[in-house]
Amino acid sequence: MPSSPCHASDERLKKGYKKNRPSQGESQRLQILQYNAGGMSQDKKIPVQKILQTYDVDIFAIMEANISDDKLKYYQFPDYTLYLLPKYRQVASGILTGVKEGLTSHYDLIKSMGSTQDICEIIRLNVWKCQNHFKIYAVYNPPQNCPNFGFLNISHKTVV
Repeated sequence: MPSSPCHASDERLKKGYKKNRPSQGESQRLQILQYNAGGMSQDKKIPVQKILQTYDVDIFAIMEANISDDKLKYYQFPDYTLYLLPKYRQVASGILTGVKEGLTSHYDLIKSMGSTQDICEIIRLNVWKCQNHFKIYAVYNPPQNCPNFGFLNISHKTVV
């Protein structure tokens, strides 16, 4: 059986990487959904699920997800690998990220809300689709915060 033209190289499969099988006829276009939920709920999960299916979304990032590690089990999305930056204390915070099964990805926490005076949250997702590498930063920056993004490594295939 011939390999898919979008088959990811096995040399990237190191600790922290998630590899899934690509689907036949996979588009080279990367579909991304970004949503500020102001706190996830089951009522908000339903339309997100519908958008993921309707638009064949590859990656989603939900800002202000307000989900703790123990509540993640209630926010599963079929056919997606989930990564969670949990909420910080009682404020609306946290980022829920999903990567469609079939893509190779690596998730890194760059900055959490309580780590410095700059209270933004940043995660980095490296994703490979059709042998193309994309670097995606999901950033939540609350009002009146003055973030410093000078340390981010941005190239032509970076999405912020």
